[in-house]
Amino acid sequence: MDASAGRSGRKNYDLYLIPKGYAGQVRIVHEIENAPVPETEGKYDVFRVNDRGYAITSLPQSEGYIDDLYYYVDEKGIREAISESCISYGGSGGVQGAGYEYSYTYFSVGCDQDMDDQGKSPGIEDILYE
Repeated sequence: MDASAGRSGRKNYDLYLIPKGYAGQVRIVHEIENAPVPETEGKYDVFRVNDRGYAITSLPQSEGYIDDLYYYVDEKGIREAISESCISYGGSGGVQGAGYEYSYTYFSVGCDQDMDDQGKSPGIEDILYE
């Protein structure tokens, strides 16, 4: 997070819908031109994470104070709040190549008993290829 953005007092509201039972790293790839139109719920931007642990969005990376919500969602769309103790905040990064440049944010989800699954999410280059 950019320290100057945090001092501005700007808040960032993201809501993550993660497949029930998923544990491991979650990546959100930003500023993808052909990504689906972003959903919102009130003041929150909604990110629907797939079963491989990532989502793509046309939105830029959020900056400022974090006020995010994390939910597991089952195949019927029923949500279950994820305890903050089961979220490990990651950071952000970028990838570029001939004619492209993308930014991404990441975090890990799962409590200690779930973390044996970690490491199965695809790398950023694999996500862009898909």
